[in-house]
Amino acid sequence: MPLTKLNSASVIERLPTGSVLQTVQGTPVSGQLPSSVVTNTWTDIGLSINIQPSSTSNKILITTNLHGSSYGANGYIKLVRDTTDVTTRATQGTSNTWKPTNMSFTHLDSPSSTNVLTYKIQYNFTASFYFNIPTTITSYIVIMAQEIKG
Repeated sequence: MPLTKLNSASVIERLPTGSVLQTVQGTPVSGQLPSSVVTNTWTDIGLSINIQPSSTSNKILITTNLHGSSYGANGYIKLVRDTTDVTTRATQGTSNTWKPTNMSFTHLDSPSSTNVLTYKIQYNFTASFYFNIPTTITSYIVIMAQEIKG
């Protein structure tokens, strides 16, 4: 269920382009997630979110908070809408020591749809990589979607 959602057509029509019409936050994932060590294999992280745009001209702003630790891992993070690849981000491997890696990103999507859309994050690494390595503070990975008036 959206954190916020404007339903009245008369209110929405008066809002300027770029206004946030609804915000949905996925369930944060805590705890260490498995690594990907096989090349060319896309794996779901376990983060997904559903949102239904009210107009085909509206856009969806996806924001993620992704972090982990790598041991020389080169790889990619991919945002998928239903079965369509939306964007892929590369991560750069480091030397042969465990290093913290931040892969958070924001993407503005133009789905041209009023259907319920499912966005999810996938990953593909060539060496050891772990999402959400616990630290002295509780860490989470999370995804959020906002409908933006077009």
